[in-house]
Amino acid sequence: MMTLSHRYGIVMGGMIAVVLAMIVRLVFLMIINHTFYLDRSEKQIQKLIKIDASRGKVLDRNGYPLALSVPAYSVYASPDSIPNKPVFAKAVAPMLGMAVEDVLAKVSQPGSFVWLRRKMDAVPMDRMKAMDPKQINVLSEERRIYPNAMLMSDVVGFVGMDGGLEGLEYQFDRFLTGEQGYYIIKGDPRGVRIISSDKTLVGLPKGFSQGERGGEASSLKGGNITTTIDYRIQFLVERLLADTIARVDAIAGQVIVMDVNEGDIIAMANYPLFDPNAFQSVNPSVLKNSCIVDVFEPGSIFKVITYAAALEEQVVTPGTMVAIPEFRVIQKRRIKEAHERSVDDPTHYEAEAILVQSMNVGTSLLADKMGKDAFYSYIQGFGFGEKTGIMLPGEARGIVRPLSTIAPIDLAVMSFGQGISVTALQMVAAIAAIGNNGVYVPPRVVKHLTDHNHLTLSTPRVMRPHRVISPQTAQQVRQAMKAVVDKGTGQYAAIPMVDVGGKTGTAQKPLINGRGYDDSAYVASFVGLLPIQNPRYAILVAIDTPKKTIWGSTAGAPLFAQVATVLVDFMTDIQPHKMTSSH
Repeated sequence: MMTLSHRYGIVMGGMIAVVLAMIVRLVFLMIINHTFYLDRSEKQIQKLIKIDASRGKVLDRNGYPLALSVPAYSVYASPDSIPNKPVFAKAVAPMLGMAVEDVLAKVSQPGSFVWLRRKMDAVPMDRMKAMDPKQINVLSEERRIYPNAMLMSDVVGFVGMDGGLEGLEYQFDRFLTGEQGYYIIKGDPRGVRIISSDKTLVGLPKGFSQGERGGEASSLKGGNITTTIDYRIQFLVERLLADTIARVDAIAGQVIVMDVNEGDIIAMANYPLFDPNAFQSVNPSVLKNSCIVDVFEPGSIFKVITYAAALEEQVVTPGTMVAIPEFRVIQKRRIKEAHERSVDDPTHYEAEAILVQSMNVGTSLLADKMGKDAFYSYIQGFGFGEKTGIMLPGEARGIVRPLSTIAPIDLAVMSFGQGISVTALQMVAAIAAIGNNGVYVPPRVVKHLTDHNHLTLSTPRVMRPHRVISPQTAQQVRQAMKAVVDKGTGQYAAIPMVDVGGKTGTAQKPLINGRGYDDSAYVASFVGLLPIQNPRYAILVAIDTPKKTIWGSTAGAPLFAQVATVLVDFMTDIQPHKMTSSH
């Protein structure tokens, strides 16, 4: 028979065993399996909040919208869940504005998913809800719109069903596109958020706001692009370009306006124009930015580059007298002027007159005096043969033959813009360097990138500015450009109240096979600076294959004057000023 002490020992032993078991269990729960049960606990009180992830906007330099997104609805079906497909097609087709046979063809394919129609402005939701949700459903999406239709379409580009296809929409597609994601917060058993709980973001943040600890992730919406374009100037430039194309009966044309100090592209117009809202119906050859994609031989506007290089190399001064024959023969090729000389014309000219009177022979002599090595270094310095880095897709490098392959005849013709091909953007950027006292500033079309709250994230620029010629040389070149307008071939470029300077160009287009030139096809051009004394803007005009007048002086210069007048009217940094002399 057990004594009291034995019973007490058994009870105490049992209690100790229970306590030890509880300790072991607690160690197991709190230490060994701590992470497992913590995660399980967290999930029981977590609440998921889906985040809106819309595509960002494209804006002009003043915040005017160029591209934005609006709500849209996409309808899909599950063919395997539709027993009577003809009846289904007949019921659905009127709701979607589709032909019955088109709906039937889509749902007749085996599978669990097929789009019926995407990104509609509206759907009859009441009638749609009456359908079996296992057979058909609606997904809320967005549709991209371009509220200004054709305005700046080559620069902005356009979006297809699943992403950007051209222009900024393509180049910055990943930045503009919202990131799918959600917030994780803690709530009580009823699902109400605990105010003191942390908020965890799942996804790549694209938006930020000011919080207790500085900038905090706040959104997965796509970012916005603020461009350098002024939509008011762009609109008027596009209209003036279209009018000029009609006036001279041309097939295409480009106009670019560039801020010489900042490199900002204020306007970039291409003709033909197209509406990005209906890009599917446009000839694919039009869906490009010809200002950066297409190359052309610049002709006489390139003489500005040759003259600048000759002055910088000090082989001549503006007043140096140069003996200029009526023609030269180099490697059996005859170089002559566009117009024959009169018998009483002089044989010696000041170096400045070579540019003012647009002399082919005289320009080739300047290149000879420099030599091909020196001349080539200025071609590169002014940005030819390389991309400008403007952050638009499809930019061409232009065509500049390697230095080792340049023969004497190549050097001669390159000096006046033949045997070398450039983009319109390269050409206007080079002229802008002369306006910027000899410093080349890479052109840009993106001013800055922001999140959806317009908090600036970056101000992108691919290349650094660099000096090409001295301020004195730049001033001397501008003096000659002013004389071109005052008394040379560019007199139709003059405008009231403000002095401008520039250079005309009339370049034959090479034959498709590259062997010679087409006598019936020209590019008429004009490049210039406004105002010429203290330039703020460089302007390029290029008219492709004009039929009623082929000359840069009559096809290009008048359009330059019109664009310059628009700038004077709208831009506050141009002060009216007229000099009485070009010297």
